[in-house]
Amino acid sequence: MAILESLTLPTEIKKWVPFKDYAKNYVAKFVQSSQKGLPSWDPWIFKDDDIYRLFYLAGTPEVNSMCWWENSRIHGAISHNLKDWQDLGVILEPEPSNSWESGRLFTGYTYKENGVYYLFYSGAGKGWPHLMHEGIGLAKSTDSLHWERYSNGYLNPKWVEKVDGNITDSSIHWYVADEIAGPYKPVSSHPIIPSSMRTGLYASHFLPMSDNLNELLLYGWYFRFSTLEVSPNFRVKWEGDNIQIA
Repeated sequence: MAILESLTLPTEIKKWVPFKDYAKNYVAKFVQSSQKGLPSWDPWIFKDDDIYRLFYLAGTPEVNSMCWWENSRIHGAISHNLKDWQDLGVILEPEPSNSWESGRLFTGYTYKENGVYYLFYSGAGKGWPHLMHEGIGLAKSTDSLHWERYSNGYLNPKWVEKVDGNITDSSIHWYVADEIAGPYKPVSSHPIIPSSMRTGLYASHFLPMSDNLNELLLYGWYFRFSTLEVSPNFRVKWEGDNIQIA
């Protein structure tokens, strides 16, 4: 993945150089230091009017050093300037009564509609081999602090059967639905970005490049250096019902 500083940037991407600096110098450092020695990773940011809401994953004291991501939870934080962060602690934990998400929670996405926050999250069972059997769940909240699960089941368990290739290879697929809880259908049987090994970014999210919400770029957790990184290599443009990856 090309590093942002080494490129001659178009004007619209230059606007996001400050975001990259804030992401690496403040957001990533907050995530790295927030849990006092426990592993923390894969943050994503939701802009909520004048508040930035940060979500990230963190391990537990019981973490297995050989498998540090085995017991992850979702934590939260808020900021008004992307620099100074107030930690909110754990906002969503595994649910023991739901076997499919009883072991760990991981990367998600936050969305708001009609005053209600929605949190899509990944989950898996407890212990081998169940912690490798992953599903997608949905929680909702009216304040982004206290969350309740939309249902006890995971969303659309047939997704993986409807796409080609290895969906677990950190590929990005595009799904659409008429309702927030689905059913979701794949727009294509192929991923729009084939693998995180190609971008170097994990837990990738799309970010508006300007006031034009139809133009986005990709950011994610660059695990080799444990930092938040922006990739100018994957610009996204929406045109009607079509999506194009530059």
